Amino acid sequence: MKKFLTFLCAAVIALSLFGCMSPEEKQTQEGLLDYINEINALETDINLFYDQLQQLGNTSDTAAAIAMLDEDILPTLGTINDSINAINIEDEKIAEVHQEMVDAWGQMQTALDQMHQCLETDDLNGADSAFSQIDEAETGFETFAEDLQALCNDYNIDLKME
Repeated sequence: MKKFLTFLCAAVIALSLFGCMSPEEKQTQEGLLDYINEINALETDINLFYDQLQQLGNTSDTAAAIAMLDEDILPTLGTINDSINAINIEDEKIAEVHQEMVDAWGQMQTALDQMHQCLETDDLNGADSAFSQIDEAETGFETFAEDLQALCNDYNIDLKME
């Protein structure tokens, strides 16, 4: 019963906040909820990508690493990039935040393409550059998460990121 009352109170608060918004703000809030749902739909592919990337980090055999990039990691990353680029966003505020994610995944693609080339040519200096690009991509993901959280806060959306 307490859970029901808590839920009911939360619903009343959410609806009252929603009721105080202008039509444009309501449209942005609805677009943001739709966007979050689309991003959540990519969770399986993203988790798979990071699992594959962790396996790559545990591999000391160059041929095995190249095979992992060719057969698993780069195709999964391509699927993620295709899905992210296919998201249609009409709201300018959401589009700005989304572009941060597009850029970060693009940076990750560039880094792993470079890593692949470095493994094939045994170029250790290039590998260091690729690792730096991976770090930059991770920074881009953090910026995206912070900006998405801020946008959600602006539109009274309780977003919990792990």
